[in-house]
Order: sequence, then structure tokens, then C-alpha cells
Amino acid sequence: MQVSEVVIKVQNTTPLLTGWYEPDLVDPVGLRPTEIKGLWRWWARAFVGGVLYDLGHLKGQPTPNIYLRPSKDEVSIISRIVGQNLGLGYASGRFSSSASRFKIYVEKDVSKQLVKGDMYSRYMRIKLLMRKTRAEERKGERTKEEIKVIPPGASFKIHIKAPPNFPLADTALKILIIGLQIMGVGKGSRRGLGSLDLLSIEGFNVENKLPKVIEETYSEVKEIVEKELGELREQKTLYRVPPLPVVSRGKVEDVSVTRIYHISKLTSYEKIHNFFVRSTRTSVLGQDTLMLKQEAWVLGLPRGVVRKGKEVTRRASPFTMSFHKEQNFFGQGAYVAVFLSGDWPTKIAWYQGPQGQQTEGQKTKKENDTSIVEALKVAVDEFITYTKRVTGNEPNLIWPTQSR
Repeated sequence: MQVSEVVIKVQNTTPLLTGWYEPDLVDPVGLRPTEIKGLWRWWARAFVGGVLYDLGHLKGQPTPNIYLRPSKDEVSIISRIVGQNLGLGYASGRFSSSASRFKIYVEKDVSKQLVKGDMYSRYMRIKLLMRKTRAEERKGERTKEEIKVIPPGASFKIHIKAPPNFPLADTALKILIIGLQIMGVGKGSRRGLGSLDLLSIEGFNVENKLPKVIEETYSEVKEIVEKELGELREQKTLYRVPPLPVVSRGKVEDVSVTRIYHISKLTSYEKIHNFFVRSTRTSVLGQDTLMLKQEAWVLGLPRGVVRKGKEVTRRASPFTMSFHKEQNFFGQGAYVAVFLSGDWPTKIAWYQGPQGQQTEGQKTKKENDTSIVEALKVAVDEFITYTKRVTGNEPNLIWPTQSR
């Protein structure tokens, strides 16, 4: 099928905080093409990278500070397939670039005024955004950050125009729809802030069964990648975790590289969001195995953390989540995706006591495939147990289906 214009109507189900010209300010428009393009490209890279990994053509390389990074050649082929084949555009050097084949504009359908973020301070991610830094507290530079958010219920129409003769528009659009369903947009998007219900999709036919759409999209991307690889497409042996988050059917040490869960009939976003709050997690589970085993780093390393004068590399959580209501095209509930990858700091130090203060409890570990796999295993087990207790429902693994 060839498309020329698609209109996706969305409505946020959780507070929306999209960036603006100042990092601490929220764009009052709420949703801009740049947010959509960023999400789209992230998921396109994940799909292309996943297929390359499953074919044995994405192995990465170690660096002094990060356990695994994609090589320059791997980055180049992912960028080329995402930019040229899928039509999302890319720039790679002085003489190699490709403009996006898609034009996006967003129409604000329902006016929603910005409200103070403290109305939603029960969400840990918003509470953290409102907190001033310790350095600022000492210097008296500012008071508590007065952030604003777009409250749930704001509607937008995302208009996407593609050349009518572009054969891969269908695949690219499916990737966007999957991304909009599984991840939020704006600040805190990995924790489910900025979740968008898909109210309608005009100009493009897609099934309302998300697992089937993901499987179809993976297969279509696989065809594209194999054609691009040509004679090199023969599958090679996998021997380590991928160097970046990918949508993959593969496993490492019997642990799936990608897992996408659905928690059906969930009516409270806060219940799932608070899995990442240690005090809540501990009160629900009785004990926090992640903390006891000193593996809580696997839930993500915060930006700008300083320990003894050395900056700890920020690393986003391998978990992403979204929350949806009954009106959503794919139905009600939460989606949680978990990505196993090697883009972690080579060494992680565990500290006890006040923030930034080294004590005898310090423990430094050198990360490798096994340590990353084991830590993520503990985190997923805790997440499943936590979800059962707070919702009464076990998360349903919807992709990859063979990993059930």
C-alpha cells in the first residue's frame, strides 16, 4: 500500500513535559514535530539494529569507559538504512546525507493550559525535576523549581506526508505507531510521562493487535536489511549482548534481548510508575533484592551524579513504559519494554552513606556480559512480582512470542 498523508489523533493520558528553548521550561504547545521525529528515529534504529544483531552483524566494540559501543561501520549502516531505506533522513559526513522523505506538522486540537507540576508531584519523575540540586541549595541560587506540565486530556493531530511513490512508507509508519504506543514523549518519557492514546489513524490501515504489528514490522525490516547486506547477510554466531538497545528476537545466556509486556485492565499509572521508587518497591515486595545484591544500577544511572570529583556517565533505564485508557486504538493498560544491551560504564562503584561520601561500603564492579544479564534478570523478576502484587495481574509477554 502506498500512502500520501496520514493523520494520527492522540491524547495524553499522563502529564506531558516537552522541552523548549530552555531545558527547564515546558513547551506550551505541548507536542512538536521534533518530538515525533526523535521518537520515530529511536525506534527505527532499534528495529534495524535488532535485525543486524540477530544476523550477527552488530557486535560493538569496547571503549575505556563504556563496556560496548557500536563501531563506526555499524553506526554508518544503521544510519543509512534508517535514513535512506526507511526515509527518515540522516547526515553522515560532508558528502553523505539524505533529507527525510516525511513531512510532519502537529495540530493542537484541544486547548489545555499549563498547570503547576506540584499537582502531579506524586510521580517521582516530576518530583525529581522540581528538586533543586545540592550545590544550588548550598549556594542559595534558586528555590524549588516551579515546573509546569500539560495535564492529561490534551489532544493533538499528527499530520504525516510521504511521497506517494515511496514503497517503504508502510514499514516506517508502523515503526512510528509502535513507538507512540510503547513509549511516551518529552521529559520522563521512559517512565511513562507523556503517554499518548492513539484515538484514530486516518489514511493508513493497521491492525489493532500490537504483537502482530510488531512481528510484521520486524519481518519487513529484516527484508530491507538483508537486501542491503547482500552477500554479507549470512547469519553469524552471536556471542555477546548488543551494543545498544534493539528490537531483537535473540537471547544471551537464555535471557531475551528484548521483552515487551502488556499489563491489561490497569487503571492506575502511578502503580506501575512507582516500581522505580525504592521505598514503594520495598514496601510492596518486603525486601528489595536489587539493593541487597547491589544491582540497582541496572534501573538507570542519573545525569550529573558526581562521586569524588569523577562524573558518573548517565545511562537511561533499560525499561520503558506507557499507560493507556480504554479509548486507545490498541486497548487499555500499560506497556513495558525491557532492553538488554552493553552500553553501560565499564566500572560502577557502590556507595553507602550520604550522597557523594565514600565509605567502607564502597564496592566497584567491572561490568561484562554476565553481570549485565544477571542484574537485568533480577530487575525483571522484581518487576513481575511487584506488578502481580499491586495490580493482581501478571504482565503478559507479547513479544517476542517464542520467548514465552
